[in-house]
Amino acid sequence: MKKIKGFEEDFEGYKSRLRLLREAVAAGSQQVIADKLKIDMKRWNNYERGYPIPREIAFILKAQTGESLAEWLWWGDTGNLSPQFTRKLQAAEATKREREKAEAEFEAAKMKLESLKKKQRPRKKRPKQARPAKSAA
Repeated sequence: MKKIKGFEEDFEGYKSRLRLLREAVAAGSQQVIADKLKIDMKRWNNYERGYPIPREIAFILKAQTGESLAEWLWWGDTGNLSPQFTRKLQAAEATKREREKAEAEFEAAKMKLESLKKKQRPRKKRPKQARPAKSAA
């Protein structure tokens, strides 16, 4: 991918805002947002990984959301966003934080469980006891 001068300054922010937009518009699903935009999911994934969105996609996003998102996506400028959409983005951000917290807690619990398993001593097998022979009657 060709580097765009000045873009590298907020590259991570751009990617983060695209993921946040997906959360707000499509409840977190790349497939749902791609379907809404009538593009291939792989194409949307490329944008989230940092490929710049073309004008065509900016126009489609405006048509689908009713919001002028280009300034926000590229530079984080929220001046052109409606208060309703801003609240939607804030709710999506809160959902994202909750999900990340839950995932971190889950990973910590998994690590603790693995640690406990390692500390547990293997049980020694008891030798089989010989059964008394049956007497022939």
